[in-house]
Order: sequence, then C-alpha cells, then structure tokens
Amino acid sequence: YRCEERVLRMILADAVARAKVIGMHLKRDFRYIKSRVLGRDLLEPEYRRIYSLMCNDARQSRQSSKFWLQIFRAMEKELLCTGLRDFKRQMWNSYFSSKSPSKAMFFSAMWQYYNHVKKKDKLNLLDTLAEPSLGNPELFEIDGRKLTMDLLQSIDEFYAITAFAKIKQNESIVICEVGGGYGRLAYVFLQAMPNVHYVFVDLPQSLIVAYYYLSHLYRKEIHTYDV
Repeated sequence: YRCEERVLRMILADAVARAKVIGMHLKRDFRYIKSRVLGRDLLEPEYRRIYSLMCNDARQSRQSSKFWLQIFRAMEKELLCTGLRDFKRQMWNSYFSSKSPSKAMFFSAMWQYYNHVKKKDKLNLLDTLAEPSLGNPELFEIDGRKLTMDLLQSIDEFYAITAFAKIKQNESIVICEVGGGYGRLAYVFLQAMPNVHYVFVDLPQSLIVAYYYLSHLYRKEIHTYDV
C-alpha cells in the first residue's frame, strides 16, 4: 500500500510539474501573439538591430538541426515578448542551467556542491566574485554568501578548464567558447584572469543575450558585434 501511495504521489507531482510547464508556454505564446498583433516587442531598438544582423549572418553561414531550431524559435518568442532585463529568470536559462534551490533535498545537494567547489577555490573566487544583478538573478545564501547556481557552476568549470589545460592566472591567452549561453563562464574568466581575451560564439538567440550582458559589464573592453 505504501509503495502504491508513493507511486501515485510521484505521478501526481509529475503531472503538476508538466501542467506548470504547459501553462508557462501558453502564457509566453499569448504574450508573443499579442506583441505581434500590436506590432511591437520588448527588445530595445539597439538590440533589435543587432539581433537582426546576427540572424541574417547566421542564415548565410550555418544550418541548424531541427532540435536546435525548435529550441531557438521558442527562445526568440521569449525574447520578443519579455525582453532582456530579466533574462536570468526566463525559463530558457533554467532549461540550460538550473533553477534556484527551493526544496530541502536540492538545497542540501547545493550545499555539498558548494563545499566541493570551495575545496578547489585557490583564488578565493567564492569570496571575491559576486553574481551581477544584471538579468535579475535568483539568489540563495550559503555560508553567508549570496550565490546563484550559475556562478557556482562557472567557478567549478573555470577550475576544471584551467587545470586540464594547465593555464596560469596571469597568462595572456585567447579563449574561444562555443555555445556559451548568456556569458556566465566568460564573466568568471574575465574577472579571474586579467590578461585573457575571450571570443564568444553561439546562435543568435543566445548571442544577443550575451551581447547585452557582457557589453553592459565590460562596455569599453568588449568588441561589439557589428565592428
């Protein structure tokens, strides 16, 4: 009986989660249709121009698979009907990354992950780096620090990459990241390594978010897309 009850609870929880996702998609589609009917979207003119340029260049240089086409069409809808200001809370950020902890078991896992990263944190990045407020991130607190899952993952990945490639902190190198999302890993590299040059490659629907994010954080230090 207890086993059957647990199975039913799992099925119900899964059904509720699926219903929430369907609801999010319906709301997004409604906002997108509304923006199309009214003839306006929430992308500011500067970023609308750059995004159009990116899309035109992409059509001439690559052909995406059906899988990626479906994902990025949905991402485009999200961009046009919600804009860029809250991109860290948009559903597509959690699709490729992770939602902030809300349940005890998940928070416990994050605590273990935090301690795993802390053991390898020779540069004290957990103490010196803060999650930028740009994009309206969801923060959680561990050991008195305000963190996001994105920042925790990026610091972990930074140490894994530099250890594997034997890269020193003050080394002058060029890093090319393919499929970098909105630039979370780029942010850690640019903050931790003063002499690094970072080349960012992605499809337009992600690249416009990275352009928005990194150009705000580094302004004069970044080469804009249309240079």
